[in-house]
Amino acid sequence: MQHILDIHHVEAHQVYPEPFRPDVPLPPSILEAGYIPHPGDLQPGDLILSAPLSKFDVAARGIAYIQGRDGYLPEHARWNHAAIYAGEMFLACEATREGVRLTNLLHAFSGAIVRIRRGVADGEFIQRELGLRTALFSVARLNQPYNYSQRLETGWSAMRTGVEDYRAKAPKDCGRTEESICSEFFQDAYWRATGILLQNRLSQESTPALLSSTPLLKDVPCRWRKLSC
Repeated sequence: MQHILDIHHVEAHQVYPEPFRPDVPLPPSILEAGYIPHPGDLQPGDLILSAPLSKFDVAARGIAYIQGRDGYLPEHARWNHAAIYAGEMFLACEATREGVRLTNLLHAFSGAIVRIRRGVADGEFIQRELGLRTALFSVARLNQPYNYSQRLETGWSAMRTGVEDYRAKAPKDCGRTEESICSEFFQDAYWRATGILLQNRLSQESTPALLSSTPLLKDVPCRWRKLSC
């Protein structure tokens, strides 16, 4: 079962017992909701999957449609964006339309549902060192371009004509300046840190749906932390 975080529907059993008093500015939507993800449950290198709550994100709907056409169940096909937790109080490294950059992870929670996953080996979460290496390899690609035009083209084409199944490229050399899409970005960093390739072996694709469904990653049961005034 997927462990989904929705800041608009916080259940009591998901709340860490001790409140949290922030010493840094927080996004207004987070302050209004009154909760943050419990920092102690996160680890650098964790995969952050998100899906917008809005039904008007055409690109996101197109990606979900294509991933569904690829044979993924709706619970996996709905995820359309991937980021990497970099640590240091909610810094995330992700491929955005401005390129690969560091962002505030908390912004993702205001308009989307979020799912946090971590690599596993022999049924257990990977060592923290491998997570740190994943985060390091992602940060090493800061300011490289993101293939946003491909994301838009894929989304629009899917909604308009139902294009053929999406196929992603093989891992890129992190020393070269190449465009990535968000799921490839995580795949590249994770592969270099662990030697484990997160790809569909038949199609060679690595989409958010693949990262959602693969047994090589496991959901992190992240709890909420209530904000203290």
